[in-house]
Amino acid sequence: MKKKMPEFRSKEEAALFWESHEILDYVDPDEFKVVDPRKQRRYAFRNPRARSERQLISLRIESRLLEQAKNQAARRQVGYQSILRKWLEKGAQR
Repeated sequence: MKKKMPEFRSKEEAALFWESHEILDYVDPDEFKVVDPRKQRRYAFRNPRARSERQLISLRIESRLLEQAKNQAARRQVGYQSILRKWLEKGAQR
């Protein structure tokens, strides 16, 4: 019988756990699926506090700022527009 998969509060906690545990003790290899990453959709960050009423705007920004947003978005695996929106929200709260 397989062990129950624990719930983790952070990526760090999960990483520490898996360093000393074997995944096959928790999952059955027959349950694995072969996945083609080219056909998978990227997970988008959704802010639970964000209002559902959003308005489309057009905004010109410096190329340097756009590249910074795209680089940060790639590291976090989210869309760059989500990063820009987050920056705008933080700036507006100051």
